[in-house]
Amino acid sequence: MTDKNFCIVRVRLAVKKTITCAVFLCMFFRNFHTAAQLAPPLKFESVGMTEGLSQGYVSDITQDHDGFVWITTSDGLNRYDGTKMTSYHHDPEDSTTIGGNDLSCIFEDSKGRLWIGTRNHGLDLFDRETETAKHFRHGEKNSIRSDGINKITEDRTGALWIETREGLDRLVIEKSGKYNFTHIRLDTEFERHRDEFWAEKVFVDSKNRILVTTHTHVWELQFSRNGKTYTLIPRFRFGPRAVFPIPEILEDTVRRILYVNDQQSWRFLKYDFTDPQPAFEANREVPCWTLDKQGRIWANHQKQVRLIDPNSCMERYVYSSDPAQMKLLEIATVMYTDRNGVVWIASGGYGLLKYDPHTEPFHHLLPENSIYQILELDPESLLTHHLQIVKLEKSNLYLSRKMTGLREIKKQSLTALSESPLARDSSGNIWIGMSSSVYLHQVKTGKGKKYSLPYNDIVSTPFPLITDRHNKLWMGYRNYLVRFDPVTETFSRFAYPSIAFLLDFDFLQCIYEDDHFLWLGTVEGLYRFDTKNGKMSRPFTNEEGNGQSLGNDFVIALAKDTHYPDRYLWVGTKGGGLNRLDKKTGLFKRYSTKNGLPNNVIYGILPDDSGKLWLSSNNGLTQLDPVSGNIKNFNEEDGLQGNEFNRYAYLRTSTGKFVFGGLNGLNYFDPEEIKPLPPPNVMFTDFRLFNKPVDFTKPGSPIRKNISYVKAITLRYVQNVVTFGFAGMDFRAKKRIVYRYKMQGFDNDWIYAAEENEATYTNLDPGKYTFVVQGKFRNGSWGTDSASMLLVIVPPWYRTYWFYTFVTISIISSCYAFYKYRINQLMRLEGLRNRIARDLHDEVGSSISTIAIYSKIVHEHVGIKTFNNEPLLKKITEHATEIMESMNDIVWNINTKNDSFDHIIIKMREHAYQLFEAKGYMLHFQFDESLSRMKLQMERRRDFYLIYKEALNNIAKYAEGKNVWIAVTTGNQQINLIIEDDGKGFDPEAAAKNGNGLSNMRFRANALKGTLMITSEIGKGTKLRFVF
Repeated sequence: MTDKNFCIVRVRLAVKKTITCAVFLCMFFRNFHTAAQLAPPLKFESVGMTEGLSQGYVSDITQDHDGFVWITTSDGLNRYDGTKMTSYHHDPEDSTTIGGNDLSCIFEDSKGRLWIGTRNHGLDLFDRETETAKHFRHGEKNSIRSDGINKITEDRTGALWIETREGLDRLVIEKSGKYNFTHIRLDTEFERHRDEFWAEKVFVDSKNRILVTTHTHVWELQFSRNGKTYTLIPRFRFGPRAVFPIPEILEDTVRRILYVNDQQSWRFLKYDFTDPQPAFEANREVPCWTLDKQGRIWANHQKQVRLIDPNSCMERYVYSSDPAQMKLLEIATVMYTDRNGVVWIASGGYGLLKYDPHTEPFHHLLPENSIYQILELDPESLLTHHLQIVKLEKSNLYLSRKMTGLREIKKQSLTALSESPLARDSSGNIWIGMSSSVYLHQVKTGKGKKYSLPYNDIVSTPFPLITDRHNKLWMGYRNYLVRFDPVTETFSRFAYPSIAFLLDFDFLQCIYEDDHFLWLGTVEGLYRFDTKNGKMSRPFTNEEGNGQSLGNDFVIALAKDTHYPDRYLWVGTKGGGLNRLDKKTGLFKRYSTKNGLPNNVIYGILPDDSGKLWLSSNNGLTQLDPVSGNIKNFNEEDGLQGNEFNRYAYLRTSTGKFVFGGLNGLNYFDPEEIKPLPPPNVMFTDFRLFNKPVDFTKPGSPIRKNISYVKAITLRYVQNVVTFGFAGMDFRAKKRIVYRYKMQGFDNDWIYAAEENEATYTNLDPGKYTFVVQGKFRNGSWGTDSASMLLVIVPPWYRTYWFYTFVTISIISSCYAFYKYRINQLMRLEGLRNRIARDLHDEVGSSISTIAIYSKIVHEHVGIKTFNNEPLLKKITEHATEIMESMNDIVWNINTKNDSFDHIIIKMREHAYQLFEAKGYMLHFQFDESLSRMKLQMERRRDFYLIYKEALNNIAKYAEGKNVWIAVTTGNQQINLIIEDDGKGFDPEAAAKNGNGLSNMRFRANALKGTLMITSEIGKGTKLRFVF
């Protein structure tokens, strides 16, 4: 209610029509009990092709054990989870799809198998995991008797009973998978009724009786223990009737009642067919019906849906609050109540309507009426500021609670009274505020009297009105608080401590009686008035920066605290939320949207017996538990008249019921009936990779069946952007289901998703995760159950454990190899040092010693002219030259750049030319070019070169030839060295005994793991071949 509108309301009261008022009230209350009764419309939710339904003509509905609703139509099968519709169709090229698109019925058996009946293509057993169907068709030896299926049901033995166009079949499926059809044939007893049983209907009750209806009888079909024979027993005979439609049976298992919808609908208490009782009005054939959780029958009759309470024999037409939905109710074909009490009504062409009984506790009355005030006339009647009387009939109490609760009896309009403030005293008399007066209506006598306020300086309507425990009338009257004593018929007025400026609102907004005090809620704070001494306290107001002061000066509602009424007072403000005043300390505790309230304007406060507070606001109703601080918010989806309520429109009746008024009527409810719904079962409904749906039927798919039945998913490391879709399998208050989820192994805590029913994760590292999701209703608890999915992301080969193991071993091995290498290098270096020292000692040391000896001899004979020192000096020069060559060889050998065979060949050429040029030899070289790509390590290079050098030195010393042929080639991954001369030759055996040269060469050849071969003949030269 806007401030401007309320100002207009107050101004409109300044009209005097006292006489008309009295006449009107007398007529109004006298005619109260003759008023007509009206039933408020119900709120339905449409489920049609816009929501994904494959076709508008619905033939059957069922809810499976997981909570999915399955819908058969004239064009395919549908699975509905409340937000998403999945359709299945027949594919002529795929024999695993459903047998046909024109479907007639659907049924889930006790083993969870889903059976589908088609109109012309037999019976299907549908596998929900693989989305494939097994077909049972007429024509085989052991087959169903007709491909036209009408209905499927089951008895306690697990046998299926199938209505076909040609009669009734019994299907038994053994544990081995073998199945057997039994055709119920017309023999013995049936033969006498052959013409009746071509259109029978079957029903299995909770006592496991197989009941068959024809157009004349209800029969009980009893099988023998071996299941091979059966007998037929008549249980009830109908009166004269047309052949069609064949009556059907409905069962109330809670109250143990059977209903049969003949032309006269019957009920059989305790399943006793010998005691038929009319269920409801006669001559009413019911094509379709269902029994809801409250035991009420929803029935279609003559293009109307009726809601019938068999216990009270009360019935009402069902209207939709949306006129566009009425056409669906007119052509209802199927009605179904799911396991949570939601009623589904299918139409012949426009889809379905879904009715949620969860909204019923908030009975919605007087739609399209804005309610500002409510007054209790008696425990069964309410009066609104429009002078509308709303009555709750005792005879209709049960039905009222379950449906709409109250009924508008009579509505009259009178301009002078339509916006009047109201009050009721302890005698039941009604006080009505009028322009500068109050009017008393005595309900018992019908008499009335007007009392004018004796204040000529003010022309206004008194507001608000209350009567105290002494039946004195208190009211606000502009700048004053006014008291009227009905006994002495006198008025008294009391001024406020501060000047009440003329505002768009009445200065005084609400009054609450607290012993001998009156708490006054005004637009400028909260006052306390002592009725004994007439003194008024300074107001409690908002103090900027003080969080323990009043949240806002505009006070609209006041209420006591149930547990501590002497200490606490609850204060509702306009914009400052809810405040709790500690009357001992004068301090306030604030509750606002920061604490979970939906709005900071509190229009009404009603405490219940448990101490919880019910608050009306601009955004729905709220239940606040002051002890725990728990807040539960309710809105239009829960059945409220709307989200916006009005000030002053709240009332607790003498029977403990709560009434709140708003812009679209009022809500009446018992706070004890408003209980949170248990958390719904959550199922997975979708799985996407990189935001693309995953088709489990395609090759390479990470899943092999419908995601709703998958427990674990394995993905490659590149498939690391995943989306899970999920839904709560409860169709009550569907839009108020909220979710939370977490990926165990990735998330540290739950992620609150509100109504969003999917979760996406990107860039997940390889590893094992578990995705967990829970659902609850907004005002409920999370519970302990959850849906979970194991997610395994396989790492790339370089991030696998075996690879890590291999790398670890490789690193350790490399470190060890490097260590060994370093040790070997140090040992080689040590060996190299020793070898160099040995070579220096062997090759250089002896030559230096010789030079030293020769030098000493020359030095001793320097003065002797006859001594010829020329030979000694020549030998010193030769030894010095040898030392220089040895040093050059040692330096060349330890230089690593000489490992390349190119440098070895250069060295070999250089030594050969230096050695043979002076001796007149002709050198012939042959080197394989492929040798240039090869390398020899230092030790091998040294041994190879020394063998070569020793061979050339021997030729130079002893061969006395003219030509030397040197060839170095490669083949079979070996190096071949061939040195040949045309000298005088020698005897190899004799040479081996007389010198160390050949033995040294063989020693070095063995070190290189090579083969050394020397051939020579006297006078024919020598040939050396070394292969390694």
